[in-house]
Amino acid sequence: MILDSNVKKTDPYNSIIKFTVKRWYHFFHDGFSGTGSFIKENIIVTAKHNIINKGITKISYSIGGENIVLKKKDFKFFLYKEKNKGVENDIAIIKITNPNKYVRNVTFFKYLNNYELNNKRLHLTGFPCDSKGELIEKNALYSTIKINDRNTIIGYPMYTCQGDSGAPLWYKDEDGYFVIGVHHGGNENIIGFVEQKLNVAAFFNKNVISWLNKHSN
Repeated sequence: MILDSNVKKTDPYNSIIKFTVKRWYHFFHDGFSGTGSFIKENIIVTAKHNIINKGITKISYSIGGENIVLKKKDFKFFLYKEKNKGVENDIAIIKITNPNKYVRNVTFFKYLNNYELNNKRLHLTGFPCDSKGELIEKNALYSTIKINDRNTIIGYPMYTCQGDSGAPLWYKDEDGYFVIGVHHGGNENIIGFVEQKLNVAAFFNKNVISWLNKHSN
């Protein structure tokens, strides 16, 4: 479902951004784009593979109708690292050093140590590269998803594309909007997910939540 311009200004879509990373060696084009979401006024959560390469000189995005350009002095990166590799680690934080200057009218996603997902409808909202920068939402019922035994990867039967990387996987309840993971991409031969043709996200388990808290304060 393509979200129109009015919907983009409402909760929680006003916290989801398409950002472009500019690197020093990108002389002739704008660089790599991905999706991120705000969990605090100075914290954007995204996929690690969106920003892991070196040479980043600026990050640009649009929020509240305002175009924002962050130069190197305006942000820091924190990359999630655990014993496991791959999808489980594909989480990163972009921390803005002067948030009052760069954040306008944003409703932040919440996150918890424990989620009650039974009967929830999970949403994945991102900016796929094949849709001309349009914000698109997909959704699936909890009964159709799979979480691995280590509680580190969540899979879902939704069509996604490059550009969705880093998009929030979230749900709504009476207490607000809760992000439970960031979109990674295709299942990459992970046993059990390939057979079910599921795309996957890094799941916000208690270790991830602890890491987010550590770097968000």
